[in-house]
Formats: sequence, structure tokens, C-alpha cells
Amino acid sequence: MKLKSFFIYLLSALGLRKVSCKEADFRFYKEETGSWYADLPGYPGPKGDLLMVAGADTMLDVLSGGGNEVILSASLEPFENADKLELIRLVGGGGDYILKTFEGKTINHDIWLCNVIKYVFDKVPESIYFRNKSPIEQ
Repeated sequence: MKLKSFFIYLLSALGLRKVSCKEADFRFYKEETGSWYADLPGYPGPKGDLLMVAGADTMLDVLSGGGNEVILSASLEPFENADKLELIRLVGGGGDYILKTFEGKTINHDIWLCNVIKYVFDKVPESIYFRNKSPIEQ
């Protein structure tokens, strides 16, 4: 096992990949095919689990401003300048969420987050607060 992989494994085993009250940063990237993926080093499942679909992909298109990378700060607790995803219902091991407002504008955007959400938060949270940290390309 490579040294970097070992440290990722160790951090994951210790639960240090988890998000609770404090903000944590997450990277998403868009491949040449146009598909968005979450970048979760140490995630034990197949890459296909990290594919962003069902509204998450279109939101990442908006957040990227036409680019191919998005960095989001996320937390289970509100924080300054954060937008809020609200759980509508549990579906397919994950949950259907709604983003009612984004940057102060009403958008009512539906997003499904698969069961990988439990890998990140240890549960399917009622609310997820996030803020875009990516520079938007012009």
C-alpha cells in the first residue's frame, strides 16, 4: 500500500473524513464526457457511486460557471453565507433534497443525493449547509 493511500485509509478508519458541525471542503470535477463526480479520496466503493446525477449535476454546472471543478464548504450547522439543502424524503439509500433559495434568489431546485451521503455525514441529514468556494469562470 502506498504511503498516501495508507494515510487516507488511516484517516477514514479514524472517522476524520466525516463532517459534523465544522465546515469541510469537498471537490467535484467534471470529466470530458460532461459527467460530474465527487472527489472523495479513500472512498471504498466504485467510482460510479460518486457520479453526480438527478439535479446535483445541473447545480454543479451552475456553481462552476461553465468550468470543470467546484469546491464546496459543507456543514450540518448553518454558517456565514451558506445556502441550505433540505431533505424532502428518503429515497434509494439517500435522499431527495430541495434547494429553495440560492444566493438569496428563489430557485426551488430538486437534488437527489445517493447513499454516499452516509459515508460523508454518517447519516442522511435533514439539512446540509454549503457555500461555493470556487472562482466562477467568466
